[in-house]
Amino acid sequence: MKAPGLPADQQFFADLFSGLVLNPQLLGRVWFASQPASLPVGSLCIDFPRLDIVLRGEYGNLLEAKQQRLVEGEMLFIP
Repeated sequence: MKAPGLPADQQFFADLFSGLVLNPQLLGRVWFASQPASLPVGSLCIDFPRLDIVLRGEYGNLLEAKQQRLVEGEMLFIP
């Protein structure tokens, strides 16, 4: 659904989000992050929950040896 007069970068995200709202079956598995025993040096600990949704492609991080690569439609909840 195109909104009139949006810049290209805003239109890109408007299309992605409206696709999720109109097609919730595109959303898949929700992964829950574990709490590390200790934080890496120089890391920042934030005190609010976060939900990452992979809209396209894949997502992975290198903070833990045991990690799960997330693919399109999967989510990561970080408490």
